[in-house]
Amino acid sequence: MFVDSKLTRMVQTADLCAYALRRYLENGVIDLFEPVFKRADRIGDVAVGVSHFSPPTCDCAICLALEP
Repeated sequence: MFVDSKLTRMVQTADLCAYALRRYLENGVIDLFEPVFKRADRIGDVAVGVSHFSPPTCDCAICLALEP
């Protein structure tokens, strides 16, 4: 569903989360990433609310949190 982000705050929140994740993965910027990522859904210590489709050798915070 495509909607103008000005119409609802939830879309603005999703845009902010996507922006923070992208800046972290592409540029290593953590100022927005850390507050967003610490709120990702988890089962125990395993993050289930965010994914990074990457090579198995990736050692970013997202991939490390996906390992059991």
